[in-house]
Amino acid sequence: MPEEFVRFVSDASRILESNGVFYLNMKIGDGVEMRRVPKANYPGGAEVHAKLQGDRFYAYYTEHALDSVLSKAFEVRTKRALAPHTEEMLEYWLVLR
Repeated sequence: MPEEFVRFVSDASRILESNGVFYLNMKIGDGVEMRRVPKANYPGGAEVHAKLQGDRFYAYYTEHALDSVLSKAFEVRTKRALAPHTEEMLEYWLVLR
């Protein structure tokens, strides 16, 4: 797990107000890549496709690595799989420990 992501989670927990909620969704995997977006199946029509077009940096982490880092700073209230018809993704709803 890159130190930059660990620091991001720590910073998010530090600045979140008491009883605040932190929402995060992540693509599951391992490694990094540049990806041309949006793909053909992305919703929103031609206007959305025109506005979002370009290359994007993606970093992928395993579910175990995400759980390990997030659980140090947050209580996981909800974790669920998203978008079963596309890439594997997890959605987290977190509150401060």
